[in-house]
Amino acid sequence: MTLQFTNVTILMEGPLFPDINLHETLNIYTKVCNVVLSIYKTDFDAIKQICTSFPNVVIIENDINEYKSQPVRIDPEFKNHTAISLLLGYCQICSVKKGLEYIDTPYVVKTKIDHCYGNICEFIQYGLTTNKIIASSLFQRGCQDKSIPNRSRYCLTDTLFMGKTSDIKLCFELAYENRLLTRIATGIWTPYFIHIFKNKGIDINDVDDESYAKYMGEVVDIYCVNKLGSYKFKYFNNVMTYMYDNDKTTYEYLMYGCDC
Repeated sequence: MTLQFTNVTILMEGPLFPDINLHETLNIYTKVCNVVLSIYKTDFDAIKQICTSFPNVVIIENDINEYKSQPVRIDPEFKNHTAISLLLGYCQICSVKKGLEYIDTPYVVKTKIDHCYGNICEFIQYGLTTNKIIASSLFQRGCQDKSIPNRSRYCLTDTLFMGKTSDIKLCFELAYENRLLTRIATGIWTPYFIHIFKNKGIDINDVDDESYAKYMGEVVDIYCVNKLGSYKFKYFNNVMTYMYDNDKTTYEYLMYGCDC
């Protein structure tokens, strides 16, 4: 089988929820490029059976109980929250980091098992035109409590993004080393941006919101998921999540949000 992209791997992660048509999703993605599934150990047998007709899929098992037992810190923003839901976000960081260890292509697309994008190749084609990380337009707002140091004022998505494999690996290595229980998008991206800003000689605690957004715009482009044709989500929590239009720059997304 001839793949559309031999320099890109799609990394899918997460649990296999009921009624997820993973076979349908893989039937699309495996024609585009190779796929790595970083899955929960409890789902291995079911997913292995689904993948029998897709030779260019690699399955990686994750022991979620092992991740839950690791020493972690609680984000001050969530000091009054239970740690259970926050632990699931940390488990995602661990499972993506493990999946990335099996990827040797120059570029990687990270998405979720319960999401299916009918025209993922268009997202990949755009990602190959830039040195920036490409993030979908589904993302959460960051922390607005200015008393919290190193707060993530603008959180990118954890659902769909693409970049150079070396950059994404660094992002998840830093997130893993940080071992912070927080909203998942914050946990993934904040350590990475602290690292990027520090290399520029910038302390993120010393910049205003506008400058923060401008600096992020130098590293990330936002890509509207509406351009991906048919797409669907299973069990997608819309709380604090925003979908944006096509015509704004990353800076405008972060600073002003959407008109819709």
